[in-house]
Amino acid sequence: IGKWMNVNWEGIYDTRPYSSYGEGENVRFTMSKDSSYVYVFALEWPGEVLSIPSLAHLLVRDIVALGTLSHVSWTPLADELQIAVPQVLETINDYAWGFRIELAPDGRL
Repeated sequence: IGKWMNVNWEGIYDTRPYSSYGEGENVRFTMSKDSSYVYVFALEWPGEVLSIPSLAHLLVRDIVALGTLSHVSWTPLADELQIAVPQVLETINDYAWGFRIELAPDGRL
C-alpha cells in the first residue's frame, strides 16, 4: 500500500468524490477540490488503452500518468474517452494505475 500511495497520493489526498464513484468493477474516480483535475484509477492492468465511456463528455487539456512525468495521449470519441497507457506504468505499481486528467476551462462537469 505504501508503494502505491507514494505514486498515487495526489489523486487521494485533498480530493473529493467525483460525480460518479467509478465505472464498472475496475475503474474509480476522484476530483481535485478546485475541479481542475479528475483522477482515474484502473484497478486492473488496462493494457494499451483505457476506455472510459462515462468520461466522454469531458473537455481534456492534458493527461499525465501518475508516478511518471509522462504526458499521455488520449482520444476523445463520442461515446468514450480513450487513454493511451504507457507500458512503463506497469512496472511502477502492482495494484492500481492512476491518471490525472487536466480539464479545459470549460471542462463540462
